Amino acid sequence: MGFSLGVSGVKTSSEAFLRLQSRLTQRDRTLLNWLYDHQVLTTAQITSALFPSPRSAQQRLLELMEMKLVDRFRANRPGGGTYPWSYVIAHTGAVMIAARRGLQPPRPAETALARARIATSTQLDHTLGVNTFFTDLAGYARRNPPAELMYWEPTMYRYIHRLEPDGWGRYREPGHDLRFWLEYDTGTEPLTTLIDKISRYRYSIDSTYPAWAMLFRLHSTRRENNLHQRILTLPFWTPVATTAGDRLDLQRQTPADRVWATPGEPGLERLADLTRLEQDPRAAASPERAIAEETRRRRGHTAEPIEDRDDYLAD
Repeated sequence: MGFSLGVSGVKTSSEAFLRLQSRLTQRDRTLLNWLYDHQVLTTAQITSALFPSPRSAQQRLLELMEMKLVDRFRANRPGGGTYPWSYVIAHTGAVMIAARRGLQPPRPAETALARARIATSTQLDHTLGVNTFFTDLAGYARRNPPAELMYWEPTMYRYIHRLEPDGWGRYREPGHDLRFWLEYDTGTEPLTTLIDKISRYRYSIDSTYPAWAMLFRLHSTRRENNLHQRILTLPFWTPVATTAGDRLDLQRQTPADRVWATPGEPGLERLADLTRLEQDPRAAASPERAIAEETRRRRGHTAEPIEDRDDYLAD
């Protein structure tokens, strides 16, 4: 994978930092923090989340590049063609954010290496997919106040309690406050891997670890239906909801819209409505009690078999 990338490892005095700080808006600071935490964002993602139009986004991004706060690259796709322009934090921007957080500032070589790793990563599609989910949600909140994406935390926290989500967030609308883990599925893993993640999550829930909703953004509705069948064979209930890429694309919807399905329940729900999953009494039950209750509920019920060939469905 090839890429073109400017390097901006400049020494910046404290006075120069103060001058730069005075030129930044709150929107600029939000963008720099996102790039620091989430590695890379495309022009379309930045526009959706933060700007009223592509032209205003592009103009401000050029200004931030001139200030040496952000940089950009355009990587080649493995199957041919190129990715859109993708923005990363430049060295001066990384030093600024680290200083504001009281962290050790990176060296220029560390920033340059981080940019190169992002641009050449085989996981670039997945990273951009995860970031699209959150920037679409942020964009919906921006256009529909008082909805708010309160938190969007990166994958650096993913090993808490042996979990490996692709991110976690907190989304709020009047009367609704949803905390969730996100799993972004590209259709390459077997369904058994997704089921294992759900099982590990259920066994991590206890009195000190809240039962947040576990959201799956799946590759397709066909894969979603197969996953639901497998979830319904589990010996316990878990606060899981799913949506699918083809549903979002076909309906031009955002993650905030009525696109979420819950295994075993009819119809689709809005994201805010999923707060009921965390509030469900079954979510707070111990795994052993959850298994016992679910066994009693399903007594006499036989789930439909699922063929192994569906494990690797990617369409």
